[in-house]
Amino acid sequence: MPIVLASILLGGCGSGDKKPLTKAEFVSKANAICVSFKEMLKETAASASTGSFKEDAAITSRALPLFEDQDARLKKLVPPAGQQKTFDRVIVLSEELSSDGEKLLTALRNKDAEASWTLSKRASLIADQRAILFMKLGAMKCVYSPTLKP
Repeated sequence: MPIVLASILLGGCGSGDKKPLTKAEFVSKANAICVSFKEMLKETAASASTGSFKEDAAITSRALPLFEDQDARLKKLVPPAGQQKTFDRVIVLSEELSSDGEKLLTALRNKDAEASWTLSKRASLIADQRAILFMKLGAMKCVYSPTLKP
């Protein structure tokens, strides 16, 4: 359950006065960031969920700082002209996932199975939306969803 949330917490936003990247530059940079993130996440979450609240909470607590780093790196990118709105929506969804990650960690630490399940289901739905947006942006290495495959 936290592995799913950990794997789908990818996102970012364009920033300030920087010149927009070309589509090729954007895709290359976003994909590089996402590949790096996924590799770090694999190392962090090497032990898959066993259904133990304690183990799932430990995995989630190690993964959350990686999400913050991922978000910070992606937020420095400026999407190509005409793609800002799509990228901004990715950001909003990423922020929702990040917030839900914190809530999931609390639920796991409190051994709250219902809240953990609800948050995981919500994360899957948000991940599907983000996956579609990343596909539209062309950043296929940033696509992850438990139900959609690029």
